[in-house]
Amino acid sequence: METGFQIDPDQSVTNVPYRKLVGRLLYLSTTSRPGSTFSVSYISGVLDKPTNQTWKAAKKVLWYLKKTKTTGLVHQKGEDSIESSTNADWACDKMHRKRISGAIIFNCGNPVR
Repeated sequence: METGFQIDPDQSVTNVPYRKLVGRLLYLSTTSRPGSTFSVSYISGVLDKPTNQTWKAAKKVLWYLKKTKTTGLVHQKGEDSIESSTNADWACDKMHRKRISGAIIFNCGNPVR
């Protein structure tokens, strides 16, 4: 997603298979493609009223998945350690005023969540 992307609730509702696409993207993001999780989670917030803007955002996620299908994580042996990091945007979602947070955990220097 582009930086500062905000969903405009006043846009017209489109007649496209938005729920079906977002459902499949959610499955992919939770099972094998964690790099798309934030974007998919964000656009899944308007399943009841998809707009042209959110449809284009969902297609951009598809484009990202296609372009990065050969990219993967390489796990290497590292020193015995567990580290974690978190972050939050503190209610930058202007539509719902909810904060979005994330976390990553490293085991022996390799990301596991």
